[in-house]
Amino acid sequence: MRAALACALLLVAAPAAAQDATFDYLHVEANEGSSSGGHVAIRFGDETYHFQHHPGGLLRLHRDDSAAFVHQYTRLENRALHVRTVALDADARERLRRRFADRFLLEEAQHAHLAALEQDRDVLTALSAGRAAEVVVHGARFFATDAD
Repeated sequence: MRAALACALLLVAAPAAAQDATFDYLHVEANEGSSSGGHVAIRFGDETYHFQHHPGGLLRLHRDDSAAFVHQYTRLENRALHVRTVALDADARERLRRRFADRFLLEEAQHAHLAALEQDRDVLTALSAGRAAEVVVHGARFFATDAD
């Protein structure tokens, strides 16, 4: 994963004469337990993007507030954080930031769709087995009376 991010950084780096924008490449040192492999992230001002493992072997992109990211890893987890500022032209920086933002939004939409499909499956499984099925209808209480 680190090698892929490093390659991406090399692909967007601009010649020195055109460098007028920056982003930060963050490396969080390894710790014990689940954080034994270290962690890397890309920071664009107030937004920090990083990948995390999820159940089922999924590797998902996360977008965190930069201050919250630093707080979590350095203060709460007591891990060293190394920052490298990468200079490149403003257009390349915006393309890179937009690519991370687009991927994050796409993944969020895909996982929301998957959760809805899993909920539908659970309802259909319960109904086919003759059990009561619970369906959550958001906002339905707006039309209910106190007696309901």
